[in-house]
Amino acid sequence: MANIIKLPYEASTTFLSLNVNGCYKVLVGSATDQIDMYYNVPSGASTATYKVTLDWNGSVISQADIDALNKLIKSLRTKPAASAEYYLVSDDTAKLLPATPFAIASATQP
Repeated sequence: MANIIKLPYEASTTFLSLNVNGCYKVLVGSATDQIDMYYNVPSGASTATYKVTLDWNGSVISQADIDALNKLIKSLRTKPAASAEYYLVSDDTAKLLPATPFAIASATQP
């Protein structure tokens, strides 16, 4: 069963839902307003895995944001079919970019 994190997106009551089953690592992305989530789902490119990059609307991601997201993902693993909302600790009014809130790509393991 899917474990879902709801991320603020566009309007104040709109959320983008992301399945976090298989997510094993969360890091600050290549830009300071991105979060990279690595999934334990083998891709077609040898030992690569999949990476979901969340793109926040100009907010600088802090280590506290990463720690809070990791903690939330771990707590959801113990509850089948659970869901929860996630807001940045450093800016609880931040939202994902409206045009391109996320990207999925094959990536090497971090």
